[in-house]
Amino acid sequence: WWLVGDKISVFAGPGSAGSEFVSQESEPGPVAVFKGEAAQADTYYGIYPANEAAAVSSDGIFTVYLPGRQRAVEGTFDTDLAPTVAIAEGHTMTFRKVFACRGRRKFCDYQGLRW
Repeated sequence: WWLVGDKISVFAGPGSAGSEFVSQESEPGPVAVFKGEAAQADTYYGIYPANEAAAVSSDGIFTVYLPGRQRAVEGTFDTDLAPTVAIAEGHTMTFRKVFACRGRRKFCDYQGLRW
């Protein structure tokens, strides 16, 4: 669910600088409206959570960063360790997980990174 005050990075096309958008919701929910400014583009890219170091290259490859330490967050998990990304032609984005752990063994694999 989206939380009050959540922030996303929005990129107006590949290779552009990111802009921070902030959730306008007053309570958590499955859908959120974000407010911010971005240039006009045919395709928008989104990264959650917002991060100044995140990027979308000129060929559309996302770069996200995971912190070296996990924060304890009461009642949930550290969202910095669960990035999601979106690509949209228009102003509606559907975010998808960058990677996921499967099964009881907690095997994770993302672009050659395993733990």
